[in-house]
Amino acid sequence: ARICKGDEGGERVLQQRWTSFLKAQLLCSRPDDGFPFNVLQDVFTLSPSPQDWRDTLFYGVFTSQWHRGTTEGSAVCVFTMKDVQRVFNGLYKEVNRETQQWYTVTHPVPIPRPGACITNSARERKINSSLQLPDRVLNFLKDHFLMDGQVRSRMLLLQPQARYQRVAVHRVPGLHHTYDVLFLGTGDGRLHKAVSVGPRVHIIEELQIFSSGQPVQNLLLDTHRGLLYAASHSGVVQVPMANCSLYRSCGDCLLARDPYCAWSGSSCKHVSLYQPELAARPWIQDIEGASAKDLCSASSVVSLSFVPTGEKPCEQVQFQPNTVNTLACPLLSNLATRLWLHNGAPVNASASCHVLPTGDLLLVGTQQLGEFQCWSLEEGFQQLVASYCPEVVEDGVADQTDQGGNVPVIISTSRVSAPAGGRASWGADKSWARTQLLDLSGLYQAVATQEDSVSSGEI
Repeated sequence: ARICKGDEGGERVLQQRWTSFLKAQLLCSRPDDGFPFNVLQDVFTLSPSPQDWRDTLFYGVFTSQWHRGTTEGSAVCVFTMKDVQRVFNGLYKEVNRETQQWYTVTHPVPIPRPGACITNSARERKINSSLQLPDRVLNFLKDHFLMDGQVRSRMLLLQPQARYQRVAVHRVPGLHHTYDVLFLGTGDGRLHKAVSVGPRVHIIEELQIFSSGQPVQNLLLDTHRGLLYAASHSGVVQVPMANCSLYRSCGDCLLARDPYCAWSGSSCKHVSLYQPELAARPWIQDIEGASAKDLCSASSVVSLSFVPTGEKPCEQVQFQPNTVNTLACPLLSNLATRLWLHNGAPVNASASCHVLPTGDLLLVGTQQLGEFQCWSLEEGFQQLVASYCPEVVEDGVADQTDQGGNVPVIISTSRVSAPAGGRASWGADKSWARTQLLDLSGLYQAVATQEDSVSSGEI
């Protein structure tokens, strides 16, 4: 809806009522089949400056009235001020009171234009306020408050497994270009941070800021302090808009595609700290292509054939005989894939070794000792994530060490360009687990029997 700020109502018609109230439909639909997302949840107005108000963008999060239940999705669409103005300067609709159907008004409309603000053109007609508008203009407006055209948008993100409820946008100057960073609050207490890159949106990270039963009800940006405040019905949390120290390597820093962050040559830092005249080498940032393999220095791109000296020492882990154990491989990015190596060779599924859907390595028995490495592969960039050297100890001797202690302390952080995994993916994982566990008992018995035979010298 649009209303003029100087609207004072009419003199005789529309007294103490808006004389400039007009409505237009916002259209946010799937590009491929036109499926509409017609329920507006929240909107954020991004205006560069008062002088450049014509370049204002409206970011909206929508759901659909035809989506119900746990599979309800949402969409993020962006509208331009130029498209909004074009619709409000277009044709009107009128309702047929007998059929209750709307149709387009094609006959000439009164002058000055109904619903328009008081402009210099109106002042030339001695109309300086809405109180001086002719009755014919106001009578027309009473029945013609709906515009015929639709304000069309550009869909940035289609999220089938999360219900976005709040949005806040910050325009960030990167090293080379300016980007719009979106903060999206969900109905289950999560916060998505995303960047608009051309025709699409790349989700930088996901944070679980409230429990799943608490929707994000409000988002407020403090751009001067670099903070985002999120509220639910139970409290308020403060979240940094940038967390560049989270990315420990050049590859992670670039592949995150976070406009706030750039690689300085030794660490990932906030772009506001960049001083070209003082920097030992140019900082690196590539939001569009994320070509970490080409941009990172040769020392950052390591070969799969050896372990970088001192980078990932082999962690000693203790196993008891005839047990089932797992080795963890936590990835910072959901776009990365894992590669497990055993003594330098890729791990192949066997009776005693299997890679789980979670990426962890399942070891049955204690046949395969040696060094196990887990590598992260993404966009041609590869780095060592974990290195383990298992050893077998007798019952009661193993250290009570929590292997989970090596997992980075990150609140559900992920880098994804596709929608984040939700409830729809849980069923598949659980069905895999049920199938595998049915086979594990027989698998374990076979391995245990083989180990007992080896120890007794029968083989």
